[in-house]
Amino acid sequence: MEKKGGKFKVLFVCTGNTCRSPMAAGSMNKLLSEADFDGIEVGSAGTGALNGWPAAPHALEVTKNWGIDISAHRSRTLDEGTVEAADLIICMALEHHRAARQLSASSERKSYLLASYPQRPEETPLARIEDPMGGDLEVYEKAFMRIDEHLRRIFGDLLERARAPEEGR
Repeated sequence: MEKKGGKFKVLFVCTGNTCRSPMAAGSMNKLLSEADFDGIEVGSAGTGALNGWPAAPHALEVTKNWGIDISAHRSRTLDEGTVEAADLIICMALEHHRAARQLSASSERKSYLLASYPQRPEETPLARIEDPMGGDLEVYEKAFMRIDEHLRRIFGDLLERARAPEEGR
């Protein structure tokens, strides 16, 4: 059943929006497809992203090897409107959470670190997914596997949040 406000919006945030967050969005979309659940809208953005760049070549290759196509991805800069439109913001590192908070105070209650979700980011400042940018294919593979592992760990909770009444989000 679709909510009054539409789908539950999950936003993944990293730095350049060409590696970690598009891989996370691709993995999340695959999990949603496997669960046959269409109540979550997945997006991504970067705190230092330039708009319109494709995913990094190694990110494309790694996700393709896992049956995920992120070739249509184009980077976008994290901005106030994107932060406010999201129901849940999942950041790759503490600096991304802080950037979202600077853009909008509303992010404080809905922003988490992927590696330590559902704990508050300030409680787990070192819980981060390392940036594979500049690394070889193996570095990207390790980053993707860590992202995917955490998404699988929290997926049930994300479905519950998406199914909750809008005021309980």
